[in-house]
Amino acid sequence: MQSLRYVSYHDIDKKKWDECIMLSANKLIYVNSFYLDAMAGEWDALVLNDYDVVMPVLRRKKWGIKYLYQPAFMQQGGLYHKAPLAQDVPFNIYKLLQQHYRFAEIALNYANPRVSFPGVSFSSRNNYILDLHRSYESITAGYAKNVTQELRRLQKFNLNYVVSTDTDEAIEIYRDLYGNEMTYSKRDYLLFQLLCKKLIQEESVLVRHIKNDAGEPLAVALLLKDNRRLYNIISCILPTGKKYSANYFLYDSLIKEFSGKKLLLDFEGSDKVGIKYFYEKFTQANQPYFFMKFNRLPWPLKLFKR
Repeated sequence: MQSLRYVSYHDIDKKKWDECIMLSANKLIYVNSFYLDAMAGEWDALVLNDYDVVMPVLRRKKWGIKYLYQPAFMQQGGLYHKAPLAQDVPFNIYKLLQQHYRFAEIALNYANPRVSFPGVSFSSRNNYILDLHRSYESITAGYAKNVTQELRRLQKFNLNYVVSTDTDEAIEIYRDLYGNEMTYSKRDYLLFQLLCKKLIQEESVLVRHIKNDAGEPLAVALLLKDNRRLYNIISCILPTGKKYSANYFLYDSLIKEFSGKKLLLDFEGSDKVGIKYFYEKFTQANQPYFFMKFNRLPWPLKLFKR
């Protein structure tokens, strides 16, 4: 008989949790316990049997109402499992979530199904990936014609691909450029900075710049790394970099550096038309995931969250 239970943060067996994540075919870095601790603080869990299936419960409380949210710098959550999911497991898990929470806006992951469930809506989000386990020449043969043309044009500018370990600088550039467009708080950025300091010691984060001959930064990317993926967490092109189209050179150089490795380059999106169009020039492989919402708040609070 299967046993599905809600487990509070202090009762989670993190060793068993991380073992389940490690053995999951859909493993992603965001749901390792250290990542959840860093970005969500205290979080709860839904656990099936002896950690055969797990799901992080990312919770907050406001005005006395508990709700579920998606932490900053964490693209996907949802269910992770050692073996294929039984058909009824997602339904039972979503049902249990609704029993504990009145409101949710959370991301599942690419392997989680959409389930027909009263009051729950699912919207699909793009996530482009590129298999790096090929030669550079094989990968570039799949580039859109426009990418090849841009890279040929950029040869005359003597751009430099620079390896860095300065995660703070990359985060600050990102915040300065896009902070007004994002909903991240000062605390979110601070927590991510602290997480990166931990990961850089484990060689699990990398920063790559494109600079011109004068040393002027044109574009920067900060990526996290595990044994399966490079996660394109932060990507920035500065105003001067736009004149060069330096982001083409950045991603081509990154692909060249890691080509032949048993990794996926996870572009982390996007549903924004311009970004989506740019990533599609490097790969047509889309690995979408669902964003799940439900709203059972009492009136009139329900009106403020639609």
